[in-house]
Amino acid sequence: MAQFIGTFDCIEALNEACPVGDVGDYAIMTTTGSLWHYKGSGWVDSGTPGVVVSTNGVPSTIVYVDGNRTDTYDPDGTVERPFKTLSSAMAAIDFPAALHIASGNYTEAGDVVFPDVPLVVYGNNSSISFSGNVTIPNPYYVRYNLFTTIATGKVLTFNTFTAGARCMVFGGGIIGNVAINSYVEMTQCQLNGGTITVGNTGQLLVMLCTPTSKFISTGVIIFDKVNMNTGSADYLVKSTGGVLWLSNSIIINTTHATLAISCDNAAPITAPNMFVNCNCGTTGLITANTAYALWSKNVAVPNGTHFVGVPDILSASTVVESGATGSIFYKNALGVLTALPIGTTGQTLKVVAGLPAWAS
Repeated sequence: MAQFIGTFDCIEALNEACPVGDVGDYAIMTTTGSLWHYKGSGWVDSGTPGVVVSTNGVPSTIVYVDGNRTDTYDPDGTVERPFKTLSSAMAAIDFPAALHIASGNYTEAGDVVFPDVPLVVYGNNSSISFSGNVTIPNPYYVRYNLFTTIATGKVLTFNTFTAGARCMVFGGGIIGNVAINSYVEMTQCQLNGGTITVGNTGQLLVMLCTPTSKFISTGVIIFDKVNMNTGSADYLVKSTGGVLWLSNSIIINTTHATLAISCDNAAPITAPNMFVNCNCGTTGLITANTAYALWSKNVAVPNGTHFVGVPDILSASTVVESGATGSIFYKNALGVLTALPIGTTGQTLKVVAGLPAWAS
């Protein structure tokens, strides 16, 4: 909790009285009337360029980056004197911040570790190419409209899981490999040209995307309105642990049609996989040999023995309304209501392979 330390006539007196404070602690200089706050590594004048003190006394920073600037000046992160590289800006951030990156193309050499503080990044449709690994250590991270390219063999890692915390990615795109070890939501972010690996502590929610990356998970993956229509010699989505939930999505392997989804993750009936209104193509396999999976309204071939049909009132109503007069309705092997059209005069109803059928 930030607290008021007192009034002082100089910074030396403040440092002597309170050499170490808590982030957000503040004091007043009587000689200048300025407000000083403790930002983690020392006391800072709130009038310092680039620093803003919020109304509750907790500091936050607005930092600007503009690689388009070619003039000479001493950068301090203000809009008038922005940093010219992402790395120099991140080196100056050590408490919660908003990072504004001017539109343009940037290149960052070597491994890059983002500041371990809550961070909001406004990309403004800029593109950043990283030659090394990139790490997001803090579980509170948000980015908007930023395009990043990770070098071949390198990885962008969301590194820390904290209950209740989330990293959020809106718009833009990521080319290359990504490792998810925290809770991450990606909305309208294009994921291309690499493998998305979700670890044991990882939870990934992907919405409104058309990725070409492959997904491998030992954690949790949730797709909603995802359109994967790409070729691969392996499954497009493979879950070997955790849970896989897909809804309103297209997962079609254009070069190996049967290799759509594999969820051999031993998911128990108390935490099943779920597939609702997904299209994997008429020959696309959803393989769940050792895992329970809820199933409803899909275009795909269920490959396993633990699929459980999900009752759907709307679907049942549609089936009944679309059935021909005299049709008989029954539950198929997936637990889905299915119409058996009326037979011809003289035929009798028999059981064939465990299902009703007309026979002469």
